[in-house]
Amino acid sequence: MNDFHAEEEHNAVAILFDSFKIEEKFKSRSGLRYVVVKDKEEKRLSGMLSSVGELGLSFKELQHSAIACVAIATSPEEAAAMHMGLIKLVPNGIAVCAGCLTKAIATCEENLAVLKDIQEATKVYV
Repeated sequence: MNDFHAEEEHNAVAILFDSFKIEEKFKSRSGLRYVVVKDKEEKRLSGMLSSVGELGLSFKELQHSAIACVAIATSPEEAAAMHMGLIKLVPNGIAVCAGCLTKAIATCEENLAVLKDIQEATKVYV
């Protein structure tokens, strides 16, 4: 359970939700420090995590539909290889949907606000 995306050493702590009763399993399978939260705090953090996950997925979809690379292949074979990721796609231009981009930015800002809320709420545990 070390999916952190940074090169420096991590000072992580797991925040376990009491209602799932996983403390013993977690302790035997992970070397992370942990705390167990209950009741109101569990519901609050769980809600924030659900929200940030949904917003993250929404942002990814919106970003994908807002900006697209224009790359013209020289043959059907090259197009297929580009699509499969076998050869690097060389951008020849960009296609932008202004409305989708506006929605993507708004969703990103909302996601950032929830991440800041999570940061603030978990400061006492880290």
